[in-house]
Amino acid sequence: MDPGDTVEANDIITQSSVPGWIQIVDLAKALGVPRGMALLYATVTSGEFVEEGDVLARRSILGSLWQRTCVAPVSGRITDLTDGLIFIRSSPQLTMPGARLARKVDDTRSPHGGTTEAASVVLRGVWGAGASARGPLHLLVSAPGERLSWKSIGLDCKGNVVVVGAWLDRAILLRATRLRVCGIVAGGIDPQLVPEARHSSVPLLITEGAGVMPISEIIFELLAEHQGTEVLISGGQGSEWEKPGSELVLPLAAEEAQGITKIPGTRALQAGDPVRLTRPPYQGYSGTVIGAESRLTRYRSGVQCPAVWVQLSDGRRVYVPYTNLELMSA
Repeated sequence: MDPGDTVEANDIITQSSVPGWIQIVDLAKALGVPRGMALLYATVTSGEFVEEGDVLARRSILGSLWQRTCVAPVSGRITDLTDGLIFIRSSPQLTMPGARLARKVDDTRSPHGGTTEAASVVLRGVWGAGASARGPLHLLVSAPGERLSWKSIGLDCKGNVVVVGAWLDRAILLRATRLRVCGIVAGGIDPQLVPEARHSSVPLLITEGAGVMPISEIIFELLAEHQGTEVLISGGQGSEWEKPGSELVLPLAAEEAQGITKIPGTRALQAGDPVRLTRPPYQGYSGTVIGAESRLTRYRSGVQCPAVWVQLSDGRRVYVPYTNLELMSA
């Protein structure tokens, strides 16, 4: 895209390559064993790369007469093995920047000439499902770590994009589907729900990961400030953008958009930048960059990468690799 080009509202105006989505494989269910025993049969280890169809676990029944096996549904790298589950990060995909301020210009001429301009915040999730829809944003929780009961989803949620807090389970999804909500935003999702949720008719956006996970404080505050605003949510499947990835586009009011003059380019993190931490042990936390190292840092895994000091919202100072950080705004 060149300077001066005209685009429609919600058009993609910049993209970047980011790690692929997490695929969760339930070994316990595949092998027919208790969850606490499932990993005893695993044939892979954390950090290992697997191809689609590779055996992840094997269990012999009655000696060697019969075997149950569990194979990889996608190609990718094993990121974790826990509680009878294997987490595989698939190959990198092309997606939009997450939680960034982005200027979007329509071609509507103002009475005084020129064009009218509108800015939006694009929030990218770590996982999503469903197509795309529009509707008013409706928070059903008052805190990012709150867990919602399915009974709290009432008729007033019909046609809305609802924020359900730290946990999305089957009961919540079924209730929301029956009442025809336009979309669901949650911090975490029940791992057992993932296979079923992939076919959801309601767009889903998970901001943090699998399990009970509070929505990032920065994201929750942003959503709370825009209660009632009409948003566009995409689960990344068959969306009008025709690109993979789960996103929520939140239009900004004119006064909020003041000072946004361009799309931020790729640059090194600087002191004062607001960031969101995207991987354990501080996944879901938010903070501010307070200093950067000019040299590469070697971690126990042997990987060398640049890192920065971040002051978390609770006051702690932690040292975090660049790859575990997401710049929250321009």
